[in-house]
Amino acid sequence: MADHNHKGTRKRDRSKPPATAVDLEDAANTLFNKGVALGNNDRHEDAIAVYDELSERFSQNPSPQIRVTVIRAMINKGVELGCLAKPDEEISTYDDLIERFSQDPTPEICEQVAIALLRKGITLGELDKPNEEISTYDDLIERFSQYPNTEIREQVTMALLFAMALLNKGVALGRLGKPDEEVSTYVNLIERFSQDPTPEIRAQVAKALLYKGITLGVLDKPDEEISTYDDLIERFHHDATPKIREQVANALLNKGIALGPLGRSDEEISAYTYLIERFGVDQTPEIHEKVGRALLCKGITLSQTAQRDAALAAFNDVISKFDTGGINAKFDELCAHALVSKAKLLKEIDEHANTEEFLSRAVRIAGESPQILSSYRLLSSHGRLVQRLEKILAGFDSKNRDRFRTRMREQEQRTNTFLEPSTSFDPERSLLFVLREWNSFTPIIPDTHELDRGGGYFIWHRGMGIVIDPGYDFIENFSRAGGRIHDIDCVVITHAHDDHTADFESILTLAHQYNARTGKGRTKKKIDLFLSTGANRKLSGFFQLRGDERIGRLVVLNPCDRKHPQRVQLSEHSSLTVLPAYHDDVVTFDGSVGLGFELELQDGAFRRLVFTGDSGLYPKSVDEKGDLKKYADGTTALDIIDESKSLYSAYQDVFASIGSWETIDLLVPHLGSIKNYELDVPSYDPEKPLLYANHLGLHGLSILLDELQFKTCIVSEFGEELKDVRLKLVNMLEEAVSTDNQGNQRDIFLVPGDLTILYDIVNGGFLCHETCEFEPGSRLKAIEDSEPDSSGSKECFRVFLFTTETASEGGCSARERFDYIQGYFDRLARRDLPYFKK
Repeated sequence: MADHNHKGTRKRDRSKPPATAVDLEDAANTLFNKGVALGNNDRHEDAIAVYDELSERFSQNPSPQIRVTVIRAMINKGVELGCLAKPDEEISTYDDLIERFSQDPTPEICEQVAIALLRKGITLGELDKPNEEISTYDDLIERFSQYPNTEIREQVTMALLFAMALLNKGVALGRLGKPDEEVSTYVNLIERFSQDPTPEIRAQVAKALLYKGITLGVLDKPDEEISTYDDLIERFHHDATPKIREQVANALLNKGIALGPLGRSDEEISAYTYLIERFGVDQTPEIHEKVGRALLCKGITLSQTAQRDAALAAFNDVISKFDTGGINAKFDELCAHALVSKAKLLKEIDEHANTEEFLSRAVRIAGESPQILSSYRLLSSHGRLVQRLEKILAGFDSKNRDRFRTRMREQEQRTNTFLEPSTSFDPERSLLFVLREWNSFTPIIPDTHELDRGGGYFIWHRGMGIVIDPGYDFIENFSRAGGRIHDIDCVVITHAHDDHTADFESILTLAHQYNARTGKGRTKKKIDLFLSTGANRKLSGFFQLRGDERIGRLVVLNPCDRKHPQRVQLSEHSSLTVLPAYHDDVVTFDGSVGLGFELELQDGAFRRLVFTGDSGLYPKSVDEKGDLKKYADGTTALDIIDESKSLYSAYQDVFASIGSWETIDLLVPHLGSIKNYELDVPSYDPEKPLLYANHLGLHGLSILLDELQFKTCIVSEFGEELKDVRLKLVNMLEEAVSTDNQGNQRDIFLVPGDLTILYDIVNGGFLCHETCEFEPGSRLKAIEDSEPDSSGSKECFRVFLFTTETASEGGCSARERFDYIQGYFDRLARRDLPYFKK
C-alpha cells in the first residue's frame, strides 16, 4: 500500500505471496513499538512521524486488532505532542480519534476512546479551561453510563477511567469556585465504587474521600471534614496498596490539622501519633514526609499545651531522621523547622538559653526559606526583644488586650467572610443593588451635615456580578448587603471622578487577597474592566495591562457614536451598550459615558436598564474659537435650540440603531445639584441660564423623564443641599411626569436611590421593608425614617418602602414602623432576605 505514493509503477513479484493478516498485525505492532521506543528516548518528533506512518498505512484496515493499534498510536501521538508543548494539536488528535471511532462497539476500542476523552480533559485543565474540561469528563461519564454492552461497563479499565473522570471533574469544579458541586461529584464517585475490589479504583475512592474532606474544610465545615477523614481511615487503614496508604497518611495528617483550631489538642496529638506509629517504618518518600510533618505538628501542639519534654522529644526525632544533607529538600526543610521550633521552646523554658547552634544549623540546612531566616533573626535578638516588649506592654492591661483581640477577631471574621470562595446570593435571582448613599459627593472639608458619601451599584444577573462606579465606601456597602469579592466579575466605570472610582483600588486589592487564599488547583479571580477613557487614564497605574492575575478583559468605553454605538458582550446573557453623557470629569472633557444594559432572562425575554451616569441634558456650547460660552454668573451656556443634541435625542438614536429598546424597564438618572435659578419658573431669555451644565439638575431631569419611555426610575445622586427634600422632590417629579403630552396616564414608579433600595430585574418590583418580600411599585410608597442603631454622631435617615396601606395616614404607628425597619435590618444581618441562597 505504501508503494502507491511512489512515482511510476512496478510489477508485482508473483513469486512472493501476499501478506497475511498476521503479517499485517506484526507490521503494525512493529511500528507501534518503534514509536514507543523513540518517545522513551525523548525523540518526540520522530515518534510522531512513526505514529503518523502507522495511521496512514493501516487506518482503513478492518482487522479489530489493527484498528486498536492505530487508535493507541493516535493516543501516543497526542501524548508526544503534549511533551512538545503543543496542547492544541494534542487536543485535535484526541478529537480526531473520538470522532472516527466513538460509534465502534468493540470493547477494546471503546476503552481507547475513553482514554482519549480523559487525556483531552486533562490537557484542557492544564490550559486553564475548566468549563471545557468538565464538559469532556461529562462526555466520558455519559458514554460509560449509556453503554448498552454490560461487558464494556464491567471492564476494569473502563471503570477506572470513569472513576478518574469523576475525580478530575471534582477538582475542576473546585478550580471554578463551586465547592458544593465539587463535594457532590466526589460523593458520586464514592457511592458508585465503594465496594469495588480493584486496587486502582479503590485508590480513586480514597482520593475522592481525601479531596472531599479538604473541600469541606474550605467550606468551614470542620466536623464534616474530620468525619470524612475518619471514613477514609476506617475503610482503608489495612490496605497495603502504596497509593492508598499515602491517602490514609494524608487523611491522618489533615485530621490532626483540622482538630487544632477546634481546641481538641488531645485528639489532634492522637491523630499524629497514630500516623507516626502506623507508617513510621515506611520509607516511601511521600509517606515518610507525612510522618515527618506529623512529628513536627505533634511537637508544636505539645509545646502549646505545656508538654515540653514530649515536644522536645518530637523535635529531636525530626532532626535525627530528616536531615539528608541536601539530598531531599523537603526533608531538610522539615529538619530546619524542627530546629527552629526547638530553639523557640528552649527560649520559653529559659530566655537565656543558648540556641545559636540550632538556629545556625537551621539556616545552613534551609537558608533559602524566608521563614527560617526570619526566625533566626528574631530568636537571635530574643533577649533584647523581650525587654523592649515588657516596657511597651506594661501599660496595656488585660482589659485593653481583650478588647483589642475581640476587635481583631471580628475584623478577621468580616474579611474571611468577604473572601470566601462562594456566593451568598441566590444564583436564580436577577437584581440591582443601590449601594451608594443618596448624595452626590462629600466635600473635601465636610461640615457636620455633610458626612454621607457615595458608593455605586451592583447588578446580580444569573450568577454574574457587575459593579458600576465603585465610589466611596462601596466595599463597606457591598459587604453589608451580603456581597463577596467572589461575586464580582465585571467593573464598569462611567467617568473619572472620585465618587465613582474611590474603591476601585480596594476591589483589586481584595481580588489579590482572594487569589492568594485560593490555593493550588483553584481558579483565580479575574475581573473584567470596562472603563471610560478618563477612568482608564486615571486608574491604569493600578494594574499591569499584561500578566496581572486579577485582570481579565480590559475594554475602554469610548465616547458614544450615536449611529454606531459601542456594544460589549459581558456574558452569554448580558450585554452593555455605551450611551452618551455630557460631563467634564477633569481628566477628559468629553470622555464620560452612560450605560445601557440588556439582560436576557431564563425564559428568553429581555430587560433593559439605563444609567445616565453624571451628565447634563445638552453638551456644552463653544464659540467659533472653540472656547466655552459662559453666562455672566459663570454657568456654561447650552444650545437649547437644536433639540437633536439633547441627551434623550441621542438615546433615541442609539436605541434605533440597536433595535427593540422602545421602553426602558429601569432608568437610573443622576440629578446632581440644583442651581438657584432652577427654583424659579424657567425663563427663555438667552442672556439668562436655564439648565445645569455638568449635571441634569431639576430642569434637565424633568425634561428627560418627560421624553423617555420607562417603567421604573431610581433617581440617584442628589446634591448635599437636597438632603431634607429629596423624597418630596421625587414625589413631585413623579406627579409631574405621570401624564404624557396628550393627557394620558403613564404607568410609572419613581423612588429615590439609597442603600436600602433593591430592585428585582425580572419582575420590576422592589424589596419591601415591611414584608421583606419583593413587591410591585404600584403597591409601595417610600417614606424616610432613621436607621436603628446607626453608627456615628448623627442620626442617619434612609428611604424605606412600605405597602401603600401601611404607609397611608393612620396606617402604621411610629413604633410599628420602627419594628418593621428593625426586623429588616435583623434579617439582613442573618442573611435571611429572599435574595440570599437558602
